[in-house]
Amino acid sequence: MQITAMPATSTLFKSKLNHFITKLSHPTKEEDEDDEAPIQKQRKPSYATSVESTSSMADRFRQVIPFFRRRSSGNISTLTPAEETAGQPSSALPNSSFTMTPISPTTSDYVQSIERLRSLYKLAIDELNYAIDSQGSSYYPGDLATAREALDDCANAFMQLLLHTTDPVTRESLQSYMAPRLMRLQKKLDALPEVDEDNDY
Repeated sequence: MQITAMPATSTLFKSKLNHFITKLSHPTKEEDEDDEAPIQKQRKPSYATSVESTSSMADRFRQVIPFFRRRSSGNISTLTPAEETAGQPSSALPNSSFTMTPISPTTSDYVQSIERLRSLYKLAIDELNYAIDSQGSSYYPGDLATAREALDDCANAFMQLLLHTTDPVTRESLQSYMAPRLMRLQKKLDALPEVDEDNDY
């Protein structure tokens, strides 16, 4: 069993989330409610790899970091996927089509972006659960890589939505809802054993 260092993109993402933790002070208790809005799942193949540029991701985080001020992550070991997605109506959670122009909470682009972020978040939870369940099997290396990519995609969608949300109240609500959840998922991912180039772990 050989444990190797985390890939550069995962390490970079972890360090950025750790930076968020220091920015998020005054932790508050989250109030979670079940949200039963159906979300279409689309699982990526196990061999999929992330092609996200680390410099592009770093630039996006640098632009978003000033908006983060409060709330820290809670205990993730007892959260179920239903609890992870609970708490806000679909109109208050992020989604998909991103444009380079500012968007407001009343636009159809914002609603689409909220739904896209919700879908990506649920996909990240599912992929992480697949990776956790497949430990010890031949599927684990691929499932681990796919879980990393799904979490990166969700984080990118979240950052893009924050950057293009013009209303300060909406932005604050969005960041206080999503940032702790993304950090919890990242902690779960970091707790999984790494694999080397020969897919040994």
